[in-house]
Amino acid sequence: MSDRKTEILELTAELLKQKSFSAFSYQDLADALGIRKASVHHHFATKADLGLALLEFYGANSRRLMEGLRETAPDPGDALRQFIGGAEAVMLDGAYRVCPHGAFDEDAAVLPESIQEGLAKLRNELWNALTELLEDARQAGGANFGGEASAQALLVMAALEGARAAARCGDREPFKAVVRQLLSSMGLEE
Repeated sequence: MSDRKTEILELTAELLKQKSFSAFSYQDLADALGIRKASVHHHFATKADLGLALLEFYGANSRRLMEGLRETAPDPGDALRQFIGGAEAVMLDGAYRVCPHGAFDEDAAVLPESIQEGLAKLRNELWNALTELLEDARQAGGANFGGEASAQALLVMAALEGARAAARCGDREPFKAVVRQLLSSMGLEE
């Protein structure tokens, strides 16, 4: 990938920390980079192309995160604790008013079908990775929850996303309470 293409993707990721995918334009990118809008179009002919590349970028980052958790925390319960506990830093960092997935969710109904499919693929990858981590943690005795690991993974994802949405109003405490409750409900409190 060219340096300029990477630069455009990284800037787009930064913009999406503050607003939804539909809320910025190629002109915003061009202005921030000090280039012409045509240069942005040269690298990403359409905004849908940019969105798909960004979803791939996020997917690669998510895969690295999950692999890193498994490498640094050989115990699946510790990896799960780090994943859930680490969500606060990722989702509530002062620069993250909108999480990467949420930047697309805001406009999901009006996004091109290709982006909706890419977003679904990204969510499914995270869901599958979290399902595997939850099942491994339960099998190793590091997590306790009822039902299917896949349903628990959806519960964790929904709880974190809902808490992040509530925290956008500026109060971090509900998010912290959700993280504590998730950890406690699975016997993962430290």
